Amino acid sequence: MNRLPNALLRRVGLLALAGLIVVSGIGFPGEARAADNPRTAWDFFVGKGLTAEQTAGVLGNLAQESNINPLAQEPGGPGRGIAQWSTGGRWDTTANANATWYAAVTGQNVWSLDAQLGFIWWELTNISGYGLAQLRASSTIADATVAFQDLYERCGTCHESTRISYATNYYNQYAGTTPPASNTQVHETADNSGWQPLPVASIVASKVSAVLRADGTKIIYSVRDGYVYEAASNAGWRNLRVPNLDNVSAVSAIAFNGGTILYTIRAGAVWESSSVDWRPYAVGYNGSPIYADAVSAVLRADGTRIVYTMRDGYVYEAGSNAGWRNLRVPTLSGVSALSAIPYNGGTVLYTIRAGAVWEAGSGNWTPYAVGYNGSPIYGSGLSAISLADGTRIVYTVNNGRVHEAASNAGWRNLQVPNLSGVNSVSAVNAGGTKILYSR
Repeated sequence: MNRLPNALLRRVGLLALAGLIVVSGIGFPGEARAADNPRTAWDFFVGKGLTAEQTAGVLGNLAQESNINPLAQEPGGPGRGIAQWSTGGRWDTTANANATWYAAVTGQNVWSLDAQLGFIWWELTNISGYGLAQLRASSTIADATVAFQDLYERCGTCHESTRISYATNYYNQYAGTTPPASNTQVHETADNSGWQPLPVASIVASKVSAVLRADGTKIIYSVRDGYVYEAASNAGWRNLRVPNLDNVSAVSAIAFNGGTILYTIRAGAVWESSSVDWRPYAVGYNGSPIYADAVSAVLRADGTRIVYTMRDGYVYEAGSNAGWRNLRVPTLSGVSALSAIPYNGGTVLYTIRAGAVWEAGSGNWTPYAVGYNGSPIYGSGLSAISLADGTRIVYTVNNGRVHEAASNAGWRNLQVPNLSGVNSVSAVNAGGTKILYSR
């Protein structure tokens, strides 16, 4: 949707790329647009698996729409936010599919950049008509820009050439660059210590997966700047880089045969490597790699290694006993996070869908909302464990706080004390002691 005269929009976009523009004087409320909004948006979409050309196409459109300013309001019109969603429609009215609703169910401010980027991805992965398939099929900046323009923005007067120009500028600025690190300190906290968080040595990371080895050693695998590191409780948490693994965006660890196995996402594809020699092997079926945005691995009771992956809002299952044939898990869509546990000889999946937590078992994959007395549990991230007595426990992160809900307490959701400012959590059952590793 075109919001300003083309000449002014061209000037706005070019100044924005130089980080010079103040938006409040041209109808956008608030202070100057944060200089790193384009960089944040770039890293977000690249992190979802879009190519540099496709990401540039998205940003070119958002620059035309709003200068990538989440506070943008169309002067005298209905457009709101970075994509200029319309009031009375996709901004605040469309049933269970509007930006205001999405922000509420995910515990965010609708005017925040994070919430609006998340909603774009939610729409793309949940509403087929908004063109994610066509965007992913685009191999050039121009094709990607037009795909997003025509199917997602659905503008009237589009000024297509201007959008492509902005997209090209962003491509030239960001393609091939390394995203700034979002590493934070890892903390350990346990229920038998009153949930008092303690920093784990000097480990900082953007992702973390913890595992209890057969000998009782607690091991943390963390991702920092694309590399994987291993730290063990029996070695004073000395943090050592795992060889052969680079360009990693996600990690999930399992205990196996007295050691550990890592499942990582590298350049969008899933890889397996064992602590025996850390040699990475591509996980796939008949030579076809498994591509994913997120991964959660489990060791089933019969010794089968199962990898659950998420891509474009759908969940897939691949088992080592079936040659890693990758099958879509039915009934699950619109998924933004997942955590799997072995249970009763099978597996149970916990997913976040539209901000709420759902449980589905491998017996029939029927999803059930996880909540207490009819109140759903909301979160942006989660980690699940099971106890020896069969109790299933889900830890969720919501607005920087960690909450615990247990199946034997009707999923009553209680805040874990002393933890705030948390981005993600990985839970471990250490002989009945519940331990959280958070960052």
